[in-house]
Amino acid sequence: MWVPIDDITADERRRIPTLNTLQAAGGQSRPLRQLGDQELDEALGRIRETLSRIIDLQKDTSDNFRVALKSRVVASVGRLGIRVGPDFAAGDYSIFYKAEQNDRILAVKALVPAPGRESIAKDFVKRARVVQMINDPSAISIRNIVPESDPVVSWVVMDFIEDKTLAELMKSGQRLPAKSVATVIAQLAHVAVELHDGSQHILGPVQPNHVHFDGDRARVSLLPIANETLESCRISPTKLLNATELPYLSPERYYGEPIDKRTDQYHLGILALELLTGTHPISIKAFSDLKSSAAFFESPRASFPEGLRHGQPALSFIVARMLARDPTRRWASFPHLIKALTQVAEENVPDVIKDYVRDRYREKLRADEAFFRSFYHTLFKRADIKKLFEDRGVNEESQARNLRQTIASILHPAYSTSFEELTRKHSEFVIEDEYYGLFRDAFLAALRDADKDLDEEAREESQDAWRAVLDPALAYMRQQISIMRSAAPSPIALT
Repeated sequence: MWVPIDDITADERRRIPTLNTLQAAGGQSRPLRQLGDQELDEALGRIRETLSRIIDLQKDTSDNFRVALKSRVVASVGRLGIRVGPDFAAGDYSIFYKAEQNDRILAVKALVPAPGRESIAKDFVKRARVVQMINDPSAISIRNIVPESDPVVSWVVMDFIEDKTLAELMKSGQRLPAKSVATVIAQLAHVAVELHDGSQHILGPVQPNHVHFDGDRARVSLLPIANETLESCRISPTKLLNATELPYLSPERYYGEPIDKRTDQYHLGILALELLTGTHPISIKAFSDLKSSAAFFESPRASFPEGLRHGQPALSFIVARMLARDPTRRWASFPHLIKALTQVAEENVPDVIKDYVRDRYREKLRADEAFFRSFYHTLFKRADIKKLFEDRGVNEESQARNLRQTIASILHPAYSTSFEELTRKHSEFVIEDEYYGLFRDAFLAALRDADKDLDEEAREESQDAWRAVLDPALAYMRQQISIMRSAAPSPIALT
């Protein structure tokens, strides 16, 4: 079958006489380039149906080819004493076989040979040789690579991983808790560091089906065929081999810009967001949907669910920085990123976030009287809160001093004794649980006003950072006040 994409001249028709005897796929009389949007959609639908039917009729040919490919693989790896078993998975350009060698379970990944794909095979073997040198425990080990003397079929032998992939876990309805997501991304970042070390190779787009996870250790295959583009896209950034890659395009590849190790921060950030939300933030079913990628690049936080930003602000801060459109606004280095992720996995506020809010408070907020006025104006919109303070003779000026002291205590642990004293004073108030959230929300509202000198992405980063610091401090205060009240002696009733 052939597809009429554009008009050809009468002279070209004479040189390709078979076009007059072959039916065009889809049966339309005009070339695709001449069709309007609706006609084009209909024509492509007919072409798709026509070709699908033809492919279905050729199943026997497909089965025969698979048998022939396996026989080549068996003969090639058999020289190493490897026994090849059944195939268990297939990619767009490869087939995986389960295998054994000296009672060890292995996987053999073989490229499907086809005319015009010789460059893929070369890049596949080239990358395999790089990956073979990676010792990180999160990288699936490559044990053997097709010898130079075997030009028939390209293959590698690697460890066989029994654990489910992240894609399988997500499909089954399981959602990784935030600390597990932080653990997975930190482990993959370690792999990226070793891959970057001394070379220009990068990890590349990491999809959930590339990563196995046992609840403690992530294991990633560094040989998805899509990585062929990682070499070629340095020259031709828009080159694609697989339509499923489109949602995973980095801004650099989308805009045809150079890629480097910082691009891997984006790749891992996209994976983290997909794991946290259960779905990919960009849905591409047609090329026209690519405009949604551009919108996401400019404002990734706009796609973050409220539950992520409010429930896991530290992780929101980390991931958003990984997804920055401008690579220079991403993390300064992978070790900085790994440290922050590890601290989140340990359920601690990352040092980088505490440093961020300390600097912002010292440079801007501490001397900003309008900030404190805005805070109390918002907080005292609740009449019961306003009365709570007024009944104790506390005015805005004195409370502003207390707030400064409170923030200083939160940001500087050395002053924890003053924080304990403030907690003791607040234990004398009738503070409802909801007041803690209202305090934080009033602070963040005043902060948004104070951060007008920042661009939108920086303002949102500031919101995440302060929420990450305030939430655990307020939770600690609430816990301590509850303990103080429960320990206080009950009044004695006199009769």
